[in-house]
Amino acid sequence: MRLRDGYVLKDVADEYVIFPTGQRIVDSRKILAVNETGKFIVEHLKEDITKEEILQALACEYEASDTEKDLLRDDMEKFLKMLREMQMLTE
Repeated sequence: MRLRDGYVLKDVADEYVIFPTGQRIVDSRKILAVNETGKFIVEHLKEDITKEEILQALACEYEASDTEKDLLRDDMEKFLKMLREMQMLTE
């Protein structure tokens, strides 16, 4: 999976925002502010990557225990679901 072409992550006034570019710019409803973890995930979605690879990267970044890794997985799944619903993600 990866971030769909036509969407970029930018730092705008100390906030991270995913927004459409090019032909997609007409759909301004698809602008999404994300936190540091969302930014981390989106940066990894610039290349084709699996959910397991993202989870491993998150666990390494946050030095997560097994219990914390389960929480990271849940949060990651919710975030990826939101990106899918907004059609920002390609499988």
